[in-house]
Amino acid sequence: METQDIEIIDSLSLKTLSIDVTEKIKDKYLHEFIRTNIFNSDILVSPNSKYYCRYLSQSLRYEIIVFDTNKSAAIIEPLAISNYYENNSSETTDLFVCSNYFCIYCKGELLLYKNISQVTTQDVQNYIQSSYKITLDNIIHLSQDELGKLKEKNTVKLLNDFEFTSIYEDNSYKFFQIFVLVCTIIFCYLFYTNSAGTNVISKQSSEVVALEKRYNNLLNSYQKNAQKPVDNTLELFKYLKLQKITIEYVNYKNNVIHTILTHKNKKTLLDFVSIQNENINIKSIKYHESKKVYKMEITIAL
Repeated sequence: METQDIEIIDSLSLKTLSIDVTEKIKDKYLHEFIRTNIFNSDILVSPNSKYYCRYLSQSLRYEIIVFDTNKSAAIIEPLAISNYYENNSSETTDLFVCSNYFCIYCKGELLLYKNISQVTTQDVQNYIQSSYKITLDNIIHLSQDELGKLKEKNTVKLLNDFEFTSIYEDNSYKFFQIFVLVCTIIFCYLFYTNSAGTNVISKQSSEVVALEKRYNNLLNSYQKNAQKPVDNTLELFKYLKLQKITIEYVNYKNNVIHTILTHKNKKTLLDFVSIQNENINIKSIKYHESKKVYKMEITIAL
C-alpha cells in the first residue's frame, strides 16, 4: 500500500470526549459503553463515524477521539507524531505541543489528545497534572514544519498501531434513523394532543393517521420487515410518555431496542417491565443520588 493511499485526518476534524469511571470497563461491554456516551454527548455522528479509545488508569478516565472517514486506511494526525520515536527513546512520557492541540505519548503510544487555543505550556502542564495525574518526562514543541515532516514519514506502519472502531455497525445506522424518526413523530403527536384537548384530538385524528401512513410507507421502502418493530415501538413509547418516564438513550439493532430510562419512582420503571415481561431484559437499575432518580438500562425485543 502506498503512503499517499492513506488518509491522514486533520486535527481540526477531530472531536474528543472524556468519560470518568470508577473502574476499567470489561472489554465485552466497552464498545456499547462508548457508543452510549458518544450518543449522549453533543458530538454529531454519521455512518462514517469512527472512534479511537484509550483508558487512563491514573485518572480512571476513558479518552475518546471521534472522527469521520470512509476509508479503511486512515490515521489521525496526532498518531503521525509517533514517527518522532524512530530516532528517539520511546521509554518516556512526553508532552507534544502543537499550534492548536497537544498530545501525550507514553512509551511510544498515543495516550491523550486535546485541542487548545491561546494557552501557555504551563497552563497545559497544570491541566494535565490536576485532571489526569500524569507525570511528564519531556515537553516537546512542534512547529508546523516539524509536524509536516513527521506526517510525511512512513505512515504505512502506523496502520498496524492505529485501531479504530465504527460507531455504527451493519445496518444499525439505518435502523437508528428510522427509529428516531418515528419516535420524534410520536412524541410531537402526544405532546400536541395532550396540550390541545380531546376535541382537537378527534378533529386531527384523520390527519395524524394520514401522516403516520406516509411515514410508514417511507419506512417500508427502507426495510421490508421494519413495520412490525415500528408498530411495537409506537405502543411502547406511548406508555412511556403517559407514565412520564424519561428516555436518556436509545439504540435499535436487529429488532432489539437498547435504552436507558429514568424516573423518580422505581416501581414505575418496574411496572413498565412487567407489561412486556417476556420481551424485556433488565441490564441494570440504579439510584442516582445527584439527580434523585432511578436509572434503568434495558433491552426490548420487538
